[in-house]
Amino acid sequence: MAFPQVEVLPDVATEYFDSVGGITRTRKENLERRLDAYFRKHGAKQAALKMNLFYKDELSKQAGKLVRQLTSSPEPLLEKYWGPERNEQNPNLDEETNDTLERLIEYLEKMHSDKK
Repeated sequence: MAFPQVEVLPDVATEYFDSVGGITRTRKENLERRLDAYFRKHGAKQAALKMNLFYKDELSKQAGKLVRQLTSSPEPLLEKYWGPERNEQNPNLDEETNDTLERLIEYLEKMHSDKK
């Protein structure tokens, strides 16, 4: 009696069906899936605590960057660097958001791997 051959794949079901169906996910969708997997693996409470650490660090970096911009500008208008006009004038806002999301995920994954 012959048994069917089974191949174990390292992908999750979504990745497998995407590849079979020829579906390509956006960078944002892939990042969101990684973040979701992290939450499922480590729990929402633990992930939220680590996310708070990331955002405190990120805010500190952004504040330092803003101070440098304001002190070096001949026209130090806060709105120019930190207001809604900045977002309206920035065609790369989605990529900046994706970059921040990617840094968050890498931070969370690194924090977990450092504890091993």
